[in-house]
Amino acid sequence: MLSPALNRSGTRLWPFEGSLDALMTAGTTVIAETYPAECYGWFDDMPVSKQNAESRIRFGKILLQWAQAHAVRVESKLEAALRNGFELGKDDAFDAVVGLFGMLQICLGLRTTGEPTDDVVRRVEGWILGRRVGNDCADRFGEAR
Repeated sequence: MLSPALNRSGTRLWPFEGSLDALMTAGTTVIAETYPAECYGWFDDMPVSKQNAESRIRFGKILLQWAQAHAVRVESKLEAALRNGFELGKDDAFDAVVGLFGMLQICLGLRTTGEPTDDVVRRVEGWILGRRVGNDCADRFGEAR
């Protein structure tokens, strides 16, 4: 799936090809792995259930407040979706928006990229944008690495 994009001029794959700062240049598309569930805690400590519309509405208000505080313009259709908790069955769309807001935090310099310093991780495994080093699945589930 990535092969056609990577064969295009100006497309780079983070972190394999370098740091996010080095890759983000005018005319370049940067592809990075994200994990929206990681981003929920970046905005608030409240428990969120993406399957529950009321929970999405509460968290949507937090995202809108964050956007206003950081001069992020939200299109009217997205604002309405956030205020209304997205349509029934649109929890994946909500999850994607949370991930987008997480990427905005990184692009605005409010959160580090979490770039791994371990050469094997950076060149072979890759990483999830914004995830702090040491916060990998092995740490999370108590498995030996």
